[in-house]
Amino acid sequence: MGGDLIKAVLVARDSPGMKPTVVMSIVMERILGFVAMFLVSTTLILTRIGPLTTDSATRLAVGLYFTVFLLTLGALALGAWRHPSQWVPFWHKLPWRESLDEAGQAYRFFLSHRPCFWGGLGLSLAAHYFLLLSCYSVALGLGLELDFWDLSAVLPLVALVTLIVPSIGGLGIRELAFQHFLTYVAITKETSIALSLVFYSVTLFWGGLGGLIYLRFGAGRAKAAE
Repeated sequence: MGGDLIKAVLVARDSPGMKPTVVMSIVMERILGFVAMFLVSTTLILTRIGPLTTDSATRLAVGLYFTVFLLTLGALALGAWRHPSQWVPFWHKLPWRESLDEAGQAYRFFLSHRPCFWGGLGLSLAAHYFLLLSCYSVALGLGLELDFWDLSAVLPLVALVTLIVPSIGGLGIRELAFQHFLTYVAITKETSIALSLVFYSVTLFWGGLGGLIYLRFGAGRAKAAE
């Protein structure tokens, strides 16, 4: 969430005339990411709901998962809410009302623009699937006997916990989450920590490499186009 905030500030600074629109694009990116995660993982979690809710910590995480699921559906439903002034009596007295109206227009555009919405959702689905696959590959590399679908049911819960609880890059919180959530498949705490740290190192390495490539080539082309 901190990364989204920093990104929103930087993008809004570079586009001062379109702040609500560019900030809403970041919000939409996050929502599409949640939708992709729910499409892939909800059925897996439901089929393993018994073992996942035996522990109080994992039971709380599953409750958090479905709470965010409902909030995401609610956020998508707001896309059809074209005239909030008809439903909110004090709408015209709200500060930054014009910015809110502009953000609402941008949000409805994202929802109604098929290439934008479905293209973004497709990319989010692909990214989520390859993230699951990379974690499973790390587990195989460590010699763990983990079922791909069992692991795929756990990772969204880990992601939500690291998203909600303040931390530096999720370190510490992610390892605790792995410890709790992988006990239902008889993985020891020490092994869970090893899997979490190696998986984080792999994603950090490839993410950093991708960032360097973008700064070297992608950002340079964007400036040249201006």
